[in-house]
Amino acid sequence: MTASGRLSHLTVRDTSEVVRARCVTDNRLSHSKTLPVGARSNLATMMPMLPNLTEESRSCELFFWLPRILGFLYAGFLAMFAFDVFSENTAILQTINAFAIHLIPSIVSLILVALLWRWQFVGGVLLIAAGCSYATMVGWRALFVLVIGAPMFVIGILFVIDGWVEGRLKEGSEA
Repeated sequence: MTASGRLSHLTVRDTSEVVRARCVTDNRLSHSKTLPVGARSNLATMMPMLPNLTEESRSCELFFWLPRILGFLYAGFLAMFAFDVFSENTAILQTINAFAIHLIPSIVSLILVALLWRWQFVGGVLLIAAGCSYATMVGWRALFVLVIGAPMFVIGILFVIDGWVEGRLKEGSEA
């Protein structure tokens, strides 16, 4: 389901009353659509026309975006470890080769986040399993597990929660 499909419950039903406001350079609001007849152009008259952001919709959006943003940040964090190859005194081709090899985990995590965007629940379970298998692979050394394995585990749990929330939303819309 696309992000716009997830946001469909947040839109105003009567589009004739929607006011799209954008800030201009002098910090006043400029309207790209006219207000209803007799309405004054101020924020108090616009508030009833804006989408109703309930607590439930905010939490749905949180569970949608948080694991994705954390996944991209985690990939960037892994990419930082690739820059240590530039401190070695080696030939330029060997340095580029070593840099590319060190970027493989970051590229794999970016691909994984892109795949998880579509299949949250299954991908989240796989990410949790990857975090646990990494911890087993390094012999449960606390520093390695906390720095590399724990973020995978937490992001995986957030993707599972997002998949669960999306499933609940689908159940609610079908009923």
